[in-house]
Amino acid sequence: MTQTVYLGRQPILDLKKNTFAYEILYRSGGDSNQFPDTNGTVATSQVLYNLFYNLDFKDVVGTKMAFINFTRDNLLQELPTSIDPKQTVIEVLEDVAVDSKVVEACRSLRQKGYKIALDDFFIKQGVKELLELADIVKIDWLNTPQEEIDYVTRYLKDYPVALLAEKVEREEDFLRAVDRGYRYFQGYFFERPTIIKGEDVPPSKWTYLRLFSLIQRPELEPKDLAKIVRHDPALTFKLLKLINSPAFGLRQEVTSVEQAIVLLGEKEMRRWLSLVIMANLNSDMPDEVLVTASTRGYFGELVAKRIGRDDLAPSVFLMGIMSLLNTMIGRPMREIFSKINVSPPIKDALTRRSGPLLPFLILMIAYERANEKGLKRCQEYFKLTFEDFTQCYLEAIKWANLISDISAY
Repeated sequence: MTQTVYLGRQPILDLKKNTFAYEILYRSGGDSNQFPDTNGTVATSQVLYNLFYNLDFKDVVGTKMAFINFTRDNLLQELPTSIDPKQTVIEVLEDVAVDSKVVEACRSLRQKGYKIALDDFFIKQGVKELLELADIVKIDWLNTPQEEIDYVTRYLKDYPVALLAEKVEREEDFLRAVDRGYRYFQGYFFERPTIIKGEDVPPSKWTYLRLFSLIQRPELEPKDLAKIVRHDPALTFKLLKLINSPAFGLRQEVTSVEQAIVLLGEKEMRRWLSLVIMANLNSDMPDEVLVTASTRGYFGELVAKRIGRDDLAPSVFLMGIMSLLNTMIGRPMREIFSKINVSPPIKDALTRRSGPLLPFLILMIAYERANEKGLKRCQEYFKLTFEDFTQCYLEAIKWANLISDISAY
């Protein structure tokens, strides 16, 4: 049976909640419906092969760093020359036994320009030699007792390493890690909504949310769409600047909303306008929130098309990009949908966890969280292979990398 590795990624944020890097995740599969036991060395080798030969590395991580898991055998093997050390962090797995060969391999990699990270760190024999070569040390904040975290954190202060808290699921854990001197953070805390008082939500957010709802109306004519956009000069400026960016590769400069509608078409115009509005809603949140929402939307749309449900694709896309609205605005999802009009299937999926779009939402979250059981169920429901999902996901993150630049416009 031929083993195939399917790539995913998980963001690593810095103190300002900007995305510093992505850990590249793998999922193994074959011809069966199961995820077979995976040899870590083979998996990493195939991840490297896919990243640097089958795919465009920049499509997967953009300009960010890539954390890649290495077993002992991976460390002792010669790395392909195509791997860029300036963008690659070698993550030494916690079960690697430390001996002179491993230490020498890490020293050699560091001399070549690679950064070294120690995964799920704990104090063990020979670890001091690795700490002298490491740049980053990762501590599991979800499964490690707080007393042990505090002890290991104090122990590591004697070494020139940056601390990374992984599996950080709550804002309070993020703040606790910051207080203890951690510089990098991995987990889903940045997606969790921080519910604030209604009067503390900036009025501009409600204005943009209602505008978002307005431009989704199917009966809206192109001329009316243009009129709505022109009513907000800042929105018009940002939209035109985005459309004229290299990402679109248009041969002529677009100077008006009407011209943009003609060149892009009404459907694409609505899509990009929706994303610009979402960027405004997300202005005080980590950029990764918008990137995650955009990835979900496009991923779901591609899956819908792959199963022949083109009729559902636009709604699936909208549901995906709206799935983190509660995080962007700081209000419960039910309250948000009480103030704007959205189609019942989107509302049902995001507030009641029901309806025809729910399986797509489950798939979006299962893939980004590497939830293997959830993905198996989705495979059975959609009658697609893991490879189908991964092809759609990789195309989605390539597309979403464009979205990461919207906030700069």
